[in-house]
Amino acid sequence: MAQQIQQLSLVAPAFRGLNTQDSPIDLDPSFALVADNCVVDQSGRLGARKGNAVVTTDKTELGSDDITAMWQFTTRAGDEYFYSVGNNKIMEGTDTLSDVTPSAYTITADHWQIDEFNDAVYFFQKDHDPLVADNTGAVTALGGSAPQANCVLSAFGRLWAADITGDRHTLYFSDTLRGDHWTTGSSGNIDLTSVWPNGTDNIVGLASHNNFLVIFGETAILIYQGAEDPATMTLADEINGIGCIARDSIRGIGTDLLFLSREGLRSLGRTIQEKSVAIGDLSRNIKNEIQLSSASTPSEQIKAAFMPTENLYVLSYPLRQIAYAFDVRQPLETGAYRVTRWTQITHTSYHTGRDGSVYIGSDAGIGTHSGFLEKGNAYRMFFQSPQLSFGDTSKLKMLKNISAIFIGGGNTSVTVKWGYGFTSEFKSKVFNITGGNAVAYFGESEFNIAEFSTGTTADVFNAKANGSGTILNIALEAQINGSSLSIQGFNIQTLLGKITNG
Repeated sequence: MAQQIQQLSLVAPAFRGLNTQDSPIDLDPSFALVADNCVVDQSGRLGARKGNAVVTTDKTELGSDDITAMWQFTTRAGDEYFYSVGNNKIMEGTDTLSDVTPSAYTITADHWQIDEFNDAVYFFQKDHDPLVADNTGAVTALGGSAPQANCVLSAFGRLWAADITGDRHTLYFSDTLRGDHWTTGSSGNIDLTSVWPNGTDNIVGLASHNNFLVIFGETAILIYQGAEDPATMTLADEINGIGCIARDSIRGIGTDLLFLSREGLRSLGRTIQEKSVAIGDLSRNIKNEIQLSSASTPSEQIKAAFMPTENLYVLSYPLRQIAYAFDVRQPLETGAYRVTRWTQITHTSYHTGRDGSVYIGSDAGIGTHSGFLEKGNAYRMFFQSPQLSFGDTSKLKMLKNISAIFIGGGNTSVTVKWGYGFTSEFKSKVFNITGGNAVAYFGESEFNIAEFSTGTTADVFNAKANGSGTILNIALEAQINGSSLSIQGFNIQTLLGKITNG
């Protein structure tokens, strides 16, 4: 009797993103065990992420240090300035980084927070007098008895500042429309000691959202309404047991506000609604992994960006050379966001411009989130499926054929891999895609070129395979070298053999 051939089609594999939390053998094949240097693209396919296209050509002032914060400033008169910080300096420019630190001003750290207010840019950092860049580009000490704060927010017609050395429970606010007045006019401060729901907390960061002032503590969140007049504003809501652990993780995504808590990535809107630590974890599919990354990285080095044109919230851990890209378009049925992992990167800061352009800071200077090279170099995209049992873990599977369909990928080397059981050892076949046409490095292959309405080409890779086991793993590795690549799908054919004893 002829053996039964079983076929499995993985259409748009891993369109639900990475899942390292659930059991791999029970995992839905629409997830991935590994999804490195990928994104889930607008068509629901797993594709290569964009890279860091460095624009800085002269980084003498930065030396070997990193860019830790940036701000693109357009004055009311239309003049353009681009500020960045690093190597204990304030710098201006993108191609050439010029030191514009005020003379006789000493900087001892690079944990600045930057914001724009009333045609000027403000720089705040604990243990430092704040700085201001006016509409002529000149950077000077702020004065006006401004606090040495570690977080600053431009909102409701004034500046707000908090987290002062030795006093992390007082919120300060400037005079109306005057970022240089902190002791006159309608300026003032609020002692939050008696407001925190647990009796005490430390201010981590500030934000405005839906016309509310949001104060993030380490273990609680305060939400004020009527912040246009601090003298009469009132506490609209408080959340106890959930706080923020990294100031620069707080980012608005248009309809919501995301932040990093001890449990993982959270949404302010859902946190207000649910007020539960167990519910509302947007990173639940990589919960252990993201908690490990957060615990092993100093909070001031955790950075985040919202990339509006790609609907991505990216959370970077440069010490670990890892970032996590969360697709914020639509959560999964569990409420978690689709997520992929970016590896071998050192993104030490981000800034999203008014036009949606995303700038990346690193030891190379300033770059843009564009193209498919990382600082001029190729990078490794890697996908691995969950363990595939074809619905029966007891029967032996003998793989006969793998067909894989790719979109794009000119000048890309692709390796298709397969293995059995829980081993990390794979058999593989390698081929190149040059100018949209795939060239095999082995004999048994067949390629058909299909033209899509968008003008992109699809390469169909068809190869004989071998080996046997009760559980099958499929993987793909590609060297992204200047061209986009997306995985359209896999067709897997295997013979089903006898029932094994274990």
